[in-house]
Amino acid sequence: MNDISEVTQLVLRERQARDRGWWGQLAECYADDSHVKVSWFDGNGADFVTESTASISSTPSFPWLQAIPSI
Repeated sequence: MNDISEVTQLVLRERQARDRGWWGQLAECYADDSHVKVSWFDGNGADFVTESTASISSTPSFPWLQAIPSI
């Protein structure tokens, strides 16, 4: 598997874990020195998982993901 495929699989695994509430799997997607910046959060991966756990509603979300074109 090439680097692009590995990164793509990691992103898909991370998004699915968050959307489905698989918090352990979500935490495994982040390195200890990771940094996450989204509209509602700016901090490290471990804190992102904690905040995601607290903020997610009982209704799961299913965002649309699309492929990023290769360069």
